[in-house]
Amino acid sequence: MASDFHEGLAFVFVGNDWHVALIDKQGRQTKLDEFDWDATNSKFHEGLAAIDNKARLYGYVDPTGRWVIPPQFEYAEGFSNGLARVEWRQETRMGLHRQTRTSDLEGR
Repeated sequence: MASDFHEGLAFVFVGNDWHVALIDKQGRQTKLDEFDWDATNSKFHEGLAAIDNKARLYGYVDPTGRWVIPPQFEYAEGFSNGLARVEWRQETRMGLHRQTRTSDLEGR
């Protein structure tokens, strides 16, 4: 199982243990240990991919699989023109609320 190539990279399952890896069009792989099976739904936009970790929190990785914006969001979309839509939950006196905002490439 694999995602489509975006910006020259795709997320795939490899090996007998079906771990997630990034693969380029030349077949070079980078194993990604922290990511869950649904990582194959992720795509690179503007050099970053929104992806969730095994704790089901989203952040953004670069083409080497390194976290650039650490996992902290309940949901995250791909970047467009330097911005991406993200969601997180916030507990208040009134209960749990979902917040939505736009994040820049620095995670702000």
